[in-house]
Amino acid sequence: MLDFIDWYLKETKVKRVISIRDILCWVTFMNETYLKIGRHESYIHGASMVLLDGLGSIFGQSAIPMTKKCIKYLINQVIYSYYYSYYLLCHLF
Repeated sequence: MLDFIDWYLKETKVKRVISIRDILCWVTFMNETYLKIGRHESYIHGASMVLLDGLGSIFGQSAIPMTKKCIKYLINQVIYSYYYSYYLLCHLF
């Protein structure tokens, strides 16, 4: 989560502060939805809700490519997490 936030701030070049409240909203969303939609989906949808939905007000029409770039980054994080977890399970047990 913090890796994405760091990347997001560098990539958007927006002088915006991501508050503890923003992060807590994302975490709360994940905690309340991961059993229903899955942990990876709740991670991506939480990021969309807290950070990506506001890109339109910052970038206007040019927010669409940035939103796609952010979603791609989030998906790559999920894929890496999945394979890393699998690797650990296979090699530790």
